[in-house]
Amino acid sequence: RDAELRRAHERAAPRLAAMVEALGCGYIKFSQFLLSQGAAIPAAWVRELGFAYERVAPRPWAEVEPWIAEAVDMASFQNFERAPLAAASVGQVHRATVVAGAPRGGGRGGLFNDVAVKVLYGEVAAVFPLDAANLSDLATFANDLLDVGAYELLRAVLDCFEESFPLE
Repeated sequence: RDAELRRAHERAAPRLAAMVEALGCGYIKFSQFLLSQGAAIPAAWVRELGFAYERVAPRPWAEVEPWIAEAVDMASFQNFERAPLAAASVGQVHRATVVAGAPRGGGRGGLFNDVAVKVLYGEVAAVFPLDAANLSDLATFANDLLDVGAYELLRAVLDCFEESFPLE
């Protein structure tokens, strides 16, 4: 039975990972929480869902620039790099140089500090509650398919996911 279950996980894991990637931010973030459970998750899932930590594709500058401009005064930056340093489930990070203050005695210039700016993807606030509701429905459905321990783990991970997401 264990070998049969392992083979089923090996077949399903690549499809699960493709689905998670296609569904986007909320599902990728949930996968990160799920992967944090370590030994409780089948090895094939860990291997295939690893992209949630390692290789989330960044969004193009043309897509994220309006969100940045809406959130911050671009004039406060001496420089804002278009290429992200990193991309993640709900946003990406860009390097920038911020004008920290004017020099003594007035005039142009000022102090400059290099900063990392986390850009939250624009659809996250609207999509996340829907993703969380869908995942909750899936967990309820899975209750009929999983043993008690697996369902309790899934429910605990989902609760943690829902509680921590607003902190992003």
